Amino acid sequence: MSEFHFDISTKEWVQPKGICLVVIDMQQVLNEYSPIESEQDHLLDSYSTNDFDETLSVVVENLMTLIRFFRENKLLIVYTRLGHHYEDLRDMPRIHRTRFSRLTDANGDPYFMMPGYCQYEIIDELKPTNFDIVIDKTTSDSFHGTNLDIILRNNNVSRLVVVGSVTTCCVSSTTRSAFDLGYLPTVLSDASIATSQKFHEAELTILKTYYANVLTSNEFFDTINS
Repeated sequence: MSEFHFDISTKEWVQPKGICLVVIDMQQVLNEYSPIESEQDHLLDSYSTNDFDETLSVVVENLMTLIRFFRENKLLIVYTRLGHHYEDLRDMPRIHRTRFSRLTDANGDPYFMMPGYCQYEIIDELKPTNFDIVIDKTTSDSFHGTNLDIILRNNNVSRLVVVGSVTTCCVSSTTRSAFDLGYLPTVLSDASIATSQKFHEAELTILKTYYANVLTSNEFFDTINS
């Protein structure tokens, strides 16, 4: 692990003062993963269901440790949930409407990614408490159309630890916006997940090159506890 990133010391990226854990879209729908079917399957190289479940299990375990640390140290935690509030999806972007209108569970029954459906809720092991902040969003970017930026600034947050799902979409979009808004975002590679390990690693490389500090969970703890 380098001592500096973008000429900023690793310690400055990761320290208790002004830090917030942002848990992106770790919703129950992840438990219903199936490989993405596409004409470009050779490019996607999606996880098999078993491989995804194994990876998800590791990510959830790492997130539980992170969440426990932030709570024990009385540090801010923000959760996001991706979905909609109307059954006709009128509050979602057009392409999201197409994707989200096709959702079916393991029995083939349709469901909605909205309050009242279990798939919309946060995974049981990671449930927020009354002291955590939960933000509902309709786009990949957690800042777009939400009050996340105001909440962070009102709590004197300047550093973010961004984790969750999926690395290539909502984690990436949120991290890029955080960077543009002047925050110091750190993405934890083993506390985030994508539908493909190849895409996960590629996106982390892009983020580390242009937008964020990228660490493992162990590296994060080594730094913040030093």
